[in-house]
Amino acid sequence: GEQLSQEDYSVMLDYLTDAMTSAENKLKEIGDDKEKLKDFETQMDKNYPYSETFMKNLSSAKDLDDANKKKLQELFAKAITISMQMSGR
Repeated sequence: GEQLSQEDYSVMLDYLTDAMTSAENKLKEIGDDKEKLKDFETQMDKNYPYSETFMKNLSSAKDLDDANKKKLQELFAKAITISMQMSGR
């Protein structure tokens, strides 16, 4: 219930960017193997358990500074790219 600071937002953005980069690299490695994709999704949930919570907090944040807004835009762009890769499988 506390007000989040810009540093809090930055840490969340870095965490999510790391998760997206990891996902992007792993998806390239997996290719079209459906079984490996299922295992990958389970592993991502274990490795990045706070992703959903952080995304909710960031999506509703109204007070991001310019640096964090830029990070968020880059994160969303990466998420869209990964989503498109996954939907094509």
